[in-house]
Order: sequence, then structure tokens, then C-alpha cells
Amino acid sequence: MENIVFVKRFSQLNAEEKVNKLLQKGWKLLYVGSIDNSPMSDLPGRAIVYVVGATQEQFDNYHKTQNNYF
Repeated sequence: MENIVFVKRFSQLNAEEKVNKLLQKGWKLLYVGSIDNSPMSDLPGRAIVYVVGATQEQFDNYHKTQNNYF
């Protein structure tokens, strides 16, 4: 795996859409779960947390174009 230098967590209602866009840009999915580590079967109605990671190059591009990313 490439060196991950930046990690971003999403838990908003539109998190899935944002995470999918980052994954299309080469970011790596590091974690999917709940905020309080409840089993995934207990998630209906709860916020799902997505954690993604980026290499230095991906992060630099994200940082430069953050307003255009989503």
C-alpha cells in the first residue's frame, strides 16, 4: 500500500457521495463503521463513519482544489 499521509473522516448525511468521489481520485478506504463502534447491524438510523486516506500527492491536489472537490 502506498504511504498514507492524510486521513479524513466523514459522517455527515452526504458522506457516502463525498467518499465515493475521493475513492474515484485514488484515495483508500480505511474504515467504515459507526461513531461509537456499534456493530454494523445496529446502524439503522445511526450515522455511518467513513475514513479515507491519501498519499502526499493526492492530499496536495485535494488541498489545492478543495473547493472544487465536492
